[in-house]
Amino acid sequence: MRDHSTIFVPMLASIINAGCIEQAYQEGTGLAPIDTGTSSTSAGEPGTPTTSGAGADGPGVQTVTGEESASPVGDSSGAPEDSSSSGTPVNEPPKIESFAADPPHLEEAGASQIKLATSPDVVVARLSLNGEQIFEGPPEKFPFVYEALSAKYNFPHIFGIEVEDAEGLKATDTAELTVQFPQPGVEKCLFKDSGANASEVAALTYTRKAIYAVGRRDTGAGFKLTVWALDPDHCEVVLPGWPKTIASWTGDPDLGDLASSGAAVAIDEDGNLAIGGNLTVDGKIQPYVALLTSNGARLWEKTGSPGEELAGLAAFSEQFSNRLVGVGWRRTSENPVRTDAMAWTYQAFGESVTISSQTLKAPFSPDEEPDQANWRSEWARAVLVKGGVAFIAGEQEFKDQEGNIYSRAFLAKLHRKRPMSL
Repeated sequence: MRDHSTIFVPMLASIINAGCIEQAYQEGTGLAPIDTGTSSTSAGEPGTPTTSGAGADGPGVQTVTGEESASPVGDSSGAPEDSSSSGTPVNEPPKIESFAADPPHLEEAGASQIKLATSPDVVVARLSLNGEQIFEGPPEKFPFVYEALSAKYNFPHIFGIEVEDAEGLKATDTAELTVQFPQPGVEKCLFKDSGANASEVAALTYTRKAIYAVGRRDTGAGFKLTVWALDPDHCEVVLPGWPKTIASWTGDPDLGDLASSGAAVAIDEDGNLAIGGNLTVDGKIQPYVALLTSNGARLWEKTGSPGEELAGLAAFSEQFSNRLVGVGWRRTSENPVRTDAMAWTYQAFGESVTISSQTLKAPFSPDEEPDQANWRSEWARAVLVKGGVAFIAGEQEFKDQEGNIYSRAFLAKLHRKRPMSL
């Protein structure tokens, strides 16, 4: 203790001289070493150091010799470790790998696919259009099909996507679709058949390969059944090799010399072109049907009976894909002209074709007067097919119970395996 006393004696003397005994006592107490409490349980083992509460070098400074802690001053062994140093994986937010509209621009009625690719941890995706949510579901439900059908869709389309993982972490992105349709009534294209003396188009159908139009055309030898193939995006452009007349594909040269006209066109499930029209033979009308490839080569052709006239044509599909159905009428009287509505089924076996027919005549409903003498006429005007059923639209001369006769529309269904129903 002598060494310690020599440290404080000069200081105490100076403080006493100043008359501040109490202050000197407090300052001396603060500077004096505190009992360390170092102990050893066995000989040769190092003692456990303790620290002062307020040493000369600040809190926590060791005042006796011994092993120092490996931890920095102030560290606590119970404090949590940072995940970056402990090796514990950090949960990253989900990722949007791609998000886009395909196609990104529409100039005509159609659809764009909103495509999304994300990291595997995404469990839900929320799609919005201009801030309004339009879909919520798993990312596997994408692509989302967005349809724009008219000029009313000519507005900015900003699609937003928000994806979320199981722990609630999210990511967002945006994609733009531009829609620019012509206003209603604005002419997109104009086809003019300038190479003919006269021509008429009676029916047409659209495919991605071509717009097929059917009618008749006179280049100096009278009207002939004609098919045009027009560019699907620029209808004023006639595709190379077209138009084609019946003489271009028929296997019977005599048919090419007859007056003829086209009335109907359809596309079968293989992309072939079904053509329906009428021939004039000895002053009488008779139907003509042909199946052509999309390039205009004949697969088969079939003529009907004189006195019949074809107005509509459609193609069956699936198990009935080798069949076409035509509708029109058959004359039952020449003076005055009276007709019965007709449906014909064309079934092909290679180039061999058989025809079966069915008559549609009044009365169709209980409120009609009977027509035993078949004086009233019916006409089948159009047909479309769904699966194995043909839906036929037409008109009839209707006589009510008061004897009044007027025109009335009718709709009939033709089943391939059952009789006609109305």
